[in-house]
Amino acid sequence: MNQFERFEVARSVQDENELHNVQESDPVKMNPLNFRKKLLDQFNGARRILASGDISKLLEVLSAIEKFDILFRSNLFGPASDMKKLVWNRQLEQASWEYIQNNGVDLKKFGGTLHYKDYIGFHWMGDIWALMDLLLKAFPGDAMKKVMKQVKTWMELLEKLIILIWMGLCMPKTIPIPKGEEFSAAEALYGNRFEIGCYSNLIFSVCFVKKLPYQKRMFTAGAACSRCETNCEIIRNEEGEDEIGELCVPPSGFYTQQQEEMKALETSFSSSIPIILITFLVIFLALRK
Repeated sequence: MNQFERFEVARSVQDENELHNVQESDPVKMNPLNFRKKLLDQFNGARRILASGDISKLLEVLSAIEKFDILFRSNLFGPASDMKKLVWNRQLEQASWEYIQNNGVDLKKFGGTLHYKDYIGFHWMGDIWALMDLLLKAFPGDAMKKVMKQVKTWMELLEKLIILIWMGLCMPKTIPIPKGEEFSAAEALYGNRFEIGCYSNLIFSVCFVKKLPYQKRMFTAGAACSRCETNCEIIRNEEGEDEIGELCVPPSGFYTQQQEEMKALETSFSSSIPIILITFLVIFLALRK
């Protein structure tokens, strides 16, 4: 299969997957604040930077300093050959909502790893960036729009800087990763993860991902998208042309799997209701005696 054929296969597979991926869905137009799209853009943006090896290039420049040289040679910060593209999982979003309902924002654990059910999570930025972006779009007049465009550019740079520093501080600093270690927001950088769900207020979000079996590294070092089990993503560049990106397309059928998990959860809950009723009935009869 030549390069053109691989490109067409990748695009057709991605088109099928994107039907169920909120990052590219039409509801964004109906909901201008759409925090799901914003969060996916943030996480996938960070994953692309890591997969591309751009951070490692910076570390190479700083490799005269021993600590940076160690990080550079260990490939802890990319490039990543098998980094999957994240998609939204409503079940994980529901878990995030439940966590906030039960624990509030829980700022005492800010910067640490959160646990809920069988999921692992962390705090993240809230809707403030999406709200500011919406406000910038609302300014009338061509002159003001030019100014706001510059402001938006600086905001996006600041946002990316915050994300990189935040995740960089959470990343493991040694290889192999010690068993049992958890990495807060950097959990979203494991290469073979492809699902995430968050619930957000104005300032903070809580996000959860599924737990993974132990692995020695967060990803396989190598040229971006060179060891995908599926295909490489197709992204649109600034000129409006499609090109192969740095991330791997999620496994085909992931949306069907999500639906099956939701049905299993609903079935489990509904089947537990008779048991709960019987338990209460037994307790009631025992108390009457």
